[in-house]
Amino acid sequence: MDMISVYNLKLKALLEKLLESQLQLKDDRNINILLSYLSELGEALLNLPILVEWVQKAVEYWESLNNPALPVVLSFTFNLTALLVKCEYRFYLFSSKDYILRLCNILKSTVPLPPSNKLAYIKLLISLTSHKPGLNWLITSQFWKDGVNFCFTSETVYVQKEAYTFVYCLLKNSTEACDHFCSIVIKQILSQLIKPSNQNLNCINDLSAVQEIIHILKLVTFILQSFIKDKTFTPQRLKLPAIFIKDINLEQIICNLMLTLREPEFYHELASLMLVLNHLSLIIENQIDSIPTTELRKLYVKNLQLLTDHMNTCSVDQFLVMCHNGELYWNVLRPHLPKLDDIKANKCDMSMLYLIIHSVPLYSLAITSCSKSIIEEEDEIKELFYEEVIASMCESTLRTVYKIRDKCIKDEDQLFYICYKCLLNVERCQIFYDKPEATSIFRCVCHSYKDIIVSLKDKSGLVSKFMNRENFLCTIMNVITKFVTNFDITWTDAFEIVCLIDACLDYLNFMNWSPKIALGSLKMLRILISKGMTPSMVLLSDQAYETPLATVPVILYNKLHDPNWEIRDTSLEVLHTLAIIAQDKFPSFQNIIMSSNVTSLLIIICTGDGESYVRASALKCLQELAKIQQIWTKILVNENLPNKVVEIFENETEAIVRSEAATLMEVIYHYHTIQSELLHQVYTVMYYAATMDLHWEVQVKALGFWQTLIFKQLVNQGMIDGTFPSVTFSKENRKIVTLTEKEIQSRLIKVLHYLSKCGCLAVLLNAMHESSDLAVNKKAVKVTKKLLEVLRNHSIIPSSTIKCDSPSSPVCSLNNDIFEVKLNSPTSFANCSLLSDNVINQIVSSHDSSLLSNVYVCDSSKALTSSNVVKQEIKVVPPFEFLEFTKRDLDLLIVERQQWLNKLNDLTSLLDDMLKNYGDFNYVNEMDCY
Repeated sequence: MDMISVYNLKLKALLEKLLESQLQLKDDRNINILLSYLSELGEALLNLPILVEWVQKAVEYWESLNNPALPVVLSFTFNLTALLVKCEYRFYLFSSKDYILRLCNILKSTVPLPPSNKLAYIKLLISLTSHKPGLNWLITSQFWKDGVNFCFTSETVYVQKEAYTFVYCLLKNSTEACDHFCSIVIKQILSQLIKPSNQNLNCINDLSAVQEIIHILKLVTFILQSFIKDKTFTPQRLKLPAIFIKDINLEQIICNLMLTLREPEFYHELASLMLVLNHLSLIIENQIDSIPTTELRKLYVKNLQLLTDHMNTCSVDQFLVMCHNGELYWNVLRPHLPKLDDIKANKCDMSMLYLIIHSVPLYSLAITSCSKSIIEEEDEIKELFYEEVIASMCESTLRTVYKIRDKCIKDEDQLFYICYKCLLNVERCQIFYDKPEATSIFRCVCHSYKDIIVSLKDKSGLVSKFMNRENFLCTIMNVITKFVTNFDITWTDAFEIVCLIDACLDYLNFMNWSPKIALGSLKMLRILISKGMTPSMVLLSDQAYETPLATVPVILYNKLHDPNWEIRDTSLEVLHTLAIIAQDKFPSFQNIIMSSNVTSLLIIICTGDGESYVRASALKCLQELAKIQQIWTKILVNENLPNKVVEIFENETEAIVRSEAATLMEVIYHYHTIQSELLHQVYTVMYYAATMDLHWEVQVKALGFWQTLIFKQLVNQGMIDGTFPSVTFSKENRKIVTLTEKEIQSRLIKVLHYLSKCGCLAVLLNAMHESSDLAVNKKAVKVTKKLLEVLRNHSIIPSSTIKCDSPSSPVCSLNNDIFEVKLNSPTSFANCSLLSDNVINQIVSSHDSSLLSNVYVCDSSKALTSSNVVKQEIKVVPPFEFLEFTKRDLDLLIVERQQWLNKLNDLTSLLDDMLKNYGDFNYVNEMDCY
């Protein structure tokens, strides 16, 4: 039975349960998940006849009862119907006996109507707007009026928003099907604004009338905003805004209202609508891809005048909302407009206008809240920046900017909040900025950030003013961090970033900040160190004790003793960044790191800190520091790190820590030499980490160790960059050896034996087993395929998978002498010529297990007997057994595993759970047989 048939049977059982009168549903979470599945899986499920039949049956059943349906079930029915009627064919099935009309009447008979039922009803109405028959039904049945009424009568924001969406979909789709109906709807919505009694606007004094008009303005603004956000400006689509602008002359109506009514909330809604009308008028009256520069200048002047009037009438908070919306409209239209070089040259660039408006409150803050020395100091970088900003503005823009500044200064009590809102707007609109625009606002934010700390150092009396401005300070640091990261801003783009490093260190040295601000400073410092270092700073940093960077390890050392674990963790992230760039980008940082005791402190933290995230971060730092030879030889080599990693695996309860410990062991093994007496202990621990750990993340990281071991063994046998050179130096024979094909094969055989003895092959086989996690399977297959590729390239195994049909097959035949090499003694490469010419096919299979007894005996005399060492022995898998397993299609193993896991998480599992919850255990058992 295919999956669709299984779904059909289980859906039928579940839907029948939903109509039982005694059914009790405490919540609708599972039902909502079921609706999500039906929506995501699409037509394959929605075409099941059982769904339409059940809705029809439910309608007939509820009509026959006096008791109304459960609100949860009724809501589910409407949501399901909304999914079904998007298809015209299924809509016709419902229309045959007016099932949709009857379903809507059942809903209307429910009093009071819960918000969830209202939402479901509106979603059904939205679905009906998606095709012409549905639109015709809405028009003839007059049910579209319900959706419009919900816009003005809903108690909840969610219902109102969904109702707004319905009206927009109704108008958008009806302009393509019936222009006349679209005009009727719009005129009904605007009836309070366009009726003759309101033309003189003097009678709108009643509070209820004002609120009604505000609701109308919000709805119309939403409709036109949604039109702009759709970004489809074809002539057919432009019919909708044209009705508002040309047929009804909405601009004139709004202008009249703005002249008469100056109440701030009312005026804000009027101005918000006028702003969107200004942009739409531009594209209705002109071809969008060939708008003349003169028209763009007119738009600039209109918007600037509107913003100025709005600022004089409304609050600064409302003004910033207005600016944010204007920036959104402009940036949606901008990609469709012709080149804007002319308007930039004429200082009429809307993008620059909004950026300047967002930066004015930050400049005002420096005037009102920072020390006088900030204004009086000679800062060439800051002066140059402000000169560039002023040069980009025309006179009218400059006058508006001064007005905004004066208003911000007068509203000093709210200035921090205003700056906070500006920063949030900048953060939200960054997706529209190009790099020059982002750099411009970034430079302004940098100056504001620097001015604050300079003022605090200069005048201690200002401390109390800034201490309680946590949201503002955290947001300003967040903006700096995001802009540096998202726009890849470096010192070549904005030299201000160089000054930020010193300012950030000053913030961290200031001891009175809240943990949240300290966290923000540390995160910003991490980004600035990696992005803001100039070549001259790198050279200077060689003199570790003469630069501010010398204080970084000291600051971090102090922060690592902070009682707040997040500060300790973030400090370790900064140290981690320092360690990464100290490896090759800025080697001089190595001396700065070694100049403090922070490295030794890491050893204590990774086992002694009370927070697992901090212990894991300390291990991450050690991973990078261990790659630096100077730090390893002078500090870490004396700390006996391999033993400490073993202790972590024996005692650590948190998977995240064991995971990082596995990576640390991999790094140590890759970059350094582990003492021979420790190897067995290390292999044992990593064997159990890869095979027995309860967390897949640890197993995957442990497999990384075994991958490195394979790589290093191949390198020890002469491989360089994935290939064997023609000659190499033999450490065993202390002479140059020619690497013939036979010599390479014998060396690869030796590698296989070593991998068998240390447990690597057993690890890979275990990780590819079906009981392992999928991520572990994938990692093991990846490692195995790389090893097999090397063996295949040198004819140790055949180049393609061959089935062993008979023992006499060349692939299946073995020279068992290959497995008699003793792994605890060196291989004699002088006698390699004694290997037969068949060595290519000799390592695939063997059945004489007696030959293995001398090969895989562990040298117990070398194993440490510490009570903390894992006592179990490593399982040894012979090379022939490993290669026999790998003859199958490894990629197919992953595919089959993925399919099996998908079944555990699919719709069938959800339906089973729901049937069990609703008490139909027998039916679930019957379904299991399929």
